[in-house]
Amino acid sequence: MTPNRSARRTNESPATRLRDALLARVRDSDSEGGAALLSAIIFMIIMAGLSVVLLSTVLSQTVPSVAAQRNTKTVYAAQAGMQASLAMLRSAAAAPDATGAVYGSLSQLKCSVTGQVDAQANGLGYTATIQYFASNPSAVPAPVAIPCSALGVSSQPKYALITSKGTAPAGAGSGTAVTGDRTISAVYAFKVSNINIPGGRIFDDNNALCLE
Repeated sequence: MTPNRSARRTNESPATRLRDALLARVRDSDSEGGAALLSAIIFMIIMAGLSVVLLSTVLSQTVPSVAAQRNTKTVYAAQAGMQASLAMLRSAAAAPDATGAVYGSLSQLKCSVTGQVDAQANGLGYTATIQYFASNPSAVPAPVAIPCSALGVSSQPKYALITSKGTAPAGAGSGTAVTGDRTISAVYAFKVSNINIPGGRIFDDNNALCLE
């Protein structure tokens, strides 16, 4: 005869009943619970790794991005300096003569031109240096520049070499000061004619008046 199950339980020790209760709870629990927890942990590890890679990529591109932005600004500032220099060269004229004709004035030719691109551009500006030559400065060997001062140039130039530099305050990229001023240059050819200008004194080779 098979003993009654309830009767068997009454004869079991407390430790045995506790073991049976724990085993029953384990058998009744979801068998996929451990796999889901493991999947969640693996997913968190993968996302943390991807976040670290993405962060390092963003930080490594900060300095090049700031430098590229600065280069773009300063190259346009240098072009503004180039245009300002050309405007100065083309407008360097003396007062009209007795016939009303207007000719260029050597005293109006400047050695440099500086300025700001915009009053709200946070220090974005340009500095252009101008050298004057009697022959093409692109030739080899390069010719000697005509002396230039605040009073203009000492003799008639035929070419001008303009070197314009765009400047801007250093930007910050990842805590690093980023510079990147741009410089452009160009050769300007003057339109020089040999026409006679009415009026003025005539000198001989000894720098003495030959006509009154």
